[in-house]
Amino acid sequence: MSEQNNNVETTVVGVISSVEGDVFVKNASGETFPVADGQQVLLNQIVQTGENGALLVNLITGSEPNHRSNAGTWAKLNR
Repeated sequence: MSEQNNNVETTVVGVISSVEGDVFVKNASGETFPVADGQQVLLNQIVQTGENGALLVNLITGSEPNHRSNAGTWAKLNR
């Protein structure tokens, strides 16, 4: 599940299956954008929840960590 796109690794590590409130992803270029159900999460992307945000990510390993925050926490998704 790894592709090369302009020499930037785009390895999918999970898929967002549920989003509540404000949740954002920061990419390798530092750009931040809102996430949506069904969106792929790539290796080394950083996920941030807003004050009222929560999400469920189905990792390609089959596990489902639930990240809930009330203070804009960042979580970097690594292998």
